Amino acid sequence: MSCGPGRKPKVQRTILAKGHFFRHLCDSATTLVTKMHLVRMGTDGSSTDLVADQWTTNSSLFYLASAGYPRYQQQQTQDGPQIFFNNTQQITSAD
Repeated sequence: MSCGPGRKPKVQRTILAKGHFFRHLCDSATTLVTKMHLVRMGTDGSSTDLVADQWTTNSSLFYLASAGYPRYQQQQTQDGPQIFFNNTQQITSAD
């Protein structure tokens, strides 16, 4: 079967749409360090930076063969906390 000029765009769209079914599965490991900084800004432009706390999280993503579709299972492990800073606030005396 030839892939003439008229079929090339359709083939490209199909590959883009279905490409995730044929991806190469690679195990991965990640180390994430999260730091909470307290920063003080002086009125003269000076600043001080203090690391108040630090958390380290290690995670692994790996794939196992399975009998059913899609022929693999994705597994993830994590040790350490998962830290989220929401609604961080600024405290200021400047107007």
